[in-house]
Amino acid sequence: MTADLEAIEAAALAVLDVEGKMKAVRALTALHQRRQELLSELQEVERQYGAEHAAALRVGWTSEQLGKLGFPEPTRRPRGRPRGKARSASVKTSGPSAEDASATT
Repeated sequence: MTADLEAIEAAALAVLDVEGKMKAVRALTALHQRRQELLSELQEVERQYGAEHAAALRVGWTSEQLGKLGFPEPTRRPRGRPRGKARSASVKTSGPSAEDASATT
């Protein structure tokens, strides 16, 4: 009976091709890890490139000039001081102001 069970298990494993699937996922895992490492390195290089591009702009180069030299604009701008929100000339308030109240009395 155990011989029959072992034969059935062997046949089932052959049909499922477990070893072939494990081999494929091991190769995929190794490449996925390498891909993640490269993406991380690229992200750091992009950050440095953006900072150096911005530094070149600060000393007087234009984006057009740098582009002609083969240095395209960075895909992501370096972090810096965030821009402030533009304030409108007239600030709306809810309700009458103290000046309005004194003018009516």
